[in-house]
Amino acid sequence: MRARTEIMSSADTVRYSSVAGLEGLEVMSARWVKHSFRPHAQDFYAVSLNYRGSGAFHYRGVLRDAAPWTCNLIEPGELHSGQAMTEEGWSCRNLYLGSSLM
Repeated sequence: MRARTEIMSSADTVRYSSVAGLEGLEVMSARWVKHSFRPHAQDFYAVSLNYRGSGAFHYRGVLRDAAPWTCNLIEPGELHSGQAMTEEGWSCRNLYLGSSLM
Protein backbone atom coordinates (compact mmCIF):
# COMPACT_ATOMS: atom_id res chain seq x y z
CA MET A 1 0.00 0.00 0.00
CA ARG A 2 1.25 3.47 -0.89
CA ALA A 3 0.21 6.43 1.27
CA ARG A 4 0.90 10.12 1.52
CA THR A 5 -0.29 12.54 4.19
CA GLU A 6 -0.85 16.26 3.72
CA ILE A 7 -1.29 18.79 6.50
CA MET A 8 -3.60 21.46 5.10
CA SER A 9 -3.55 23.58 8.31
CA SER A 10 -3.12 22.98 12.03
CA ALA A 11 -6.68 21.55 12.07
CA ASP A 12 -7.11 20.07 8.58
CA THR A 13 -5.39 16.84 7.55
CA VAL A 14 -5.80 14.50 4.63
CA ARG A 15 -4.22 11.15 3.79
CA TYR A 16 -4.36 9.44 0.41
CA SER A 17 -3.73 5.71 0.00
CA SER A 18 -3.62 3.40 -2.99
CA VAL A 19 -2.88 -0.28 -3.49
CA ALA A 20 -0.22 -1.36 -5.95
CA GLY A 21 -1.79 -3.41 -8.72
CA LEU A 22 -5.29 -2.05 -8.17
CA GLU A 23 -5.42 0.83 -10.62
CA GLY A 24 -8.36 3.21 -10.48
CA LEU A 25 -8.86 3.16 -6.68
CA GLU A 26 -7.65 5.75 -4.20
CA VAL A 27 -8.76 6.17 -0.58
CA MET A 28 -8.79 9.58 1.08
CA SER A 29 -9.12 9.91 4.86
CA ALA A 30 -9.63 13.49 5.99
CA ARG A 31 -10.60 15.81 8.79
CA TRP A 32 -11.78 19.20 7.55
CA VAL A 33 -12.25 22.05 10.03
CA LYS A 34 -11.26 25.30 8.31
CA HIS A 35 -10.75 24.20 4.70
CA SER A 36 -13.65 24.47 2.27
CA PHE A 37 -13.81 23.39 -1.36
CA ARG A 38 -14.78 25.72 -4.15
CA PRO A 39 -17.02 24.17 -6.81
CA HIS A 40 -15.05 21.58 -8.77
CA ALA A 41 -15.55 18.31 -10.66
CA GLN A 42 -13.57 15.07 -10.87
CA ASP A 43 -13.27 12.39 -13.52
CA PHE A 44 -14.03 9.52 -11.10
CA TYR A 45 -16.77 8.42 -8.70
CA ALA A 46 -16.43 9.69 -5.12
CA VAL A 47 -18.11 7.59 -2.42
CA SER A 48 -17.94 9.48 0.90
CA LEU A 49 -18.33 7.68 4.21
CA ASN A 50 -18.96 10.33 6.87
CA TYR A 51 -18.09 9.26 10.39
CA ARG A 52 -17.57 12.27 12.69
CA GLY A 53 -18.63 15.89 12.95
CA SER A 54 -20.80 17.52 10.34
CA GLY A 55 -20.20 18.57 6.77
CA ALA A 56 -22.24 19.68 3.80
CA PHE A 57 -21.75 20.02 0.07
CA HIS A 58 -23.54 21.66 -2.82
CA TYR A 59 -24.42 19.08 -5.47
CA ARG A 60 -26.88 19.36 -8.34
CA GLY A 61 -28.16 22.69 -7.01
CA VAL A 62 -28.95 21.46 -3.48
CA LEU A 63 -27.04 21.79 -0.20
CA ARG A 64 -26.67 18.20 0.98
CA ASP A 65 -25.90 16.98 4.48
CA ALA A 66 -22.83 14.89 5.30
CA ALA A 67 -23.75 13.77 8.82
CA PRO A 68 -22.06 10.93 10.72
CA TRP A 69 -22.91 7.43 9.54
CA THR A 70 -24.14 8.59 6.14
CA CYS A 71 -22.78 7.83 2.71
CA ASN A 72 -22.76 10.16 -0.31
CA LEU A 73 -22.03 9.47 -3.98
CA ILE A 74 -20.76 12.04 -6.47
CA GLU A 75 -20.64 11.00 -10.09
CA PRO A 76 -17.80 11.89 -12.48
CA GLY A 77 -18.08 15.34 -14.01
CA GLU A 78 -20.60 16.65 -11.45
CA LEU A 79 -19.84 20.10 -10.04
CA HIS A 80 -19.77 20.11 -6.22
CA SER A 81 -18.27 21.93 -3.23
CA GLY A 82 -17.85 21.05 0.46
CA GLN A 83 -17.21 22.41 3.93
CA ALA A 84 -17.37 21.55 7.63
CA MET A 85 -20.52 22.78 9.34
CA THR A 86 -19.41 22.80 13.01
CA GLU A 87 -16.35 23.83 15.01
CA GLU A 88 -15.64 20.12 15.56
CA GLY A 89 -15.13 19.74 11.83
CA TRP A 90 -16.03 16.94 9.44
CA SER A 91 -14.25 13.60 9.22
CA CYS A 92 -14.79 11.33 6.25
CA ARG A 93 -13.25 8.58 4.20
CA ASN A 94 -13.67 8.79 0.44
CA LEU A 95 -13.27 6.01 -2.07
CA TYR A 96 -12.25 7.45 -5.42
CA LEU A 97 -13.22 4.90 -8.06
CA GLY A 98 -12.38 5.06 -11.75
CA SER A 99 -15.20 4.17 -14.12
CA SER A 100 -13.47 0.87 -14.97
CA LEU A 101 -14.01 -0.34 -11.38
CA MET A 102 -17.72 0.50 -11.37
